[in-house]
Amino acid sequence: MFFLDIPFIVRRSLVFVMALLLLTPLASIAGESPEVVEAAYREGELISLIAVVAKAGDDAAAVRGQYLRNAFGLAEQHGMKVLGSLNVTEVISGDFKPQVLAFYSWPSVAAEQAFDAMPEWKPIKATRPDGWDDLRFHDATAGQDLTLRFASDKSYTLATAWVNPENPDDYDNYLKGIEPALNALGGRFVYQMRDPVFSALVSTESPPSRLTLVEWKSPEDLDRFLQSDGFKQHSALLTSGTVGFELVRLAVRPRKS
Repeated sequence: MFFLDIPFIVRRSLVFVMALLLLTPLASIAGESPEVVEAAYREGELISLIAVVAKAGDDAAAVRGQYLRNAFGLAEQHGMKVLGSLNVTEVISGDFKPQVLAFYSWPSVAAEQAFDAMPEWKPIKATRPDGWDDLRFHDATAGQDLTLRFASDKSYTLATAWVNPENPDDYDNYLKGIEPALNALGGRFVYQMRDPVFSALVSTESPPSRLTLVEWKSPEDLDRFLQSDGFKQHSALLTSGTVGFELVRLAVRPRKS
């Protein structure tokens, strides 16, 4: 493959640049042709979704640059891959206001744990609060080969839910119940992560129970869905089935000119 033919030091620089873009929000650029982001995972690999809130200011940006230069060289030794990211364009529900959703992979849980145990990693990890206001990591093992595909001519949402332990099946029944209404508008479930392994720069009371990525034909289709009979018939399950719920709108990140 072409990328593998590039000298190591150049490959490492390219990965660093990619990572810096993934963990820093970009402004929208008009006039670009449609683009596609694909995050591919093999069965048994660790899927890592990271919600990012970058700290403002030049000093914080410098910290992020140094962090990524140091961290990614170590992480690559254990097989970590940078796969892509989406911009968060709107916070629809919830107090958490991420700017970017980034997609990473590890060969296995053991590989990520081996990286985390490296003594060189601890002082690098300790610099995170100087570069970011928050980082939320959601990890799960791929049960089968999986490719997540996102296109710039579509709209996306990420729903993060904390399941109500008193009604543990209601939220899953809500998702099953709304799928026909979603499909009728040309939408689809892209990916659902159940009971992720969760960690955060700023701790929360409990880990989320479900992450659900949905593709819409257009941003307006979410509003149409909320007015549909299919949603209204099952909305009570959303209320009874959760003790917390966040919803953000996502879009493919434009190329940096």
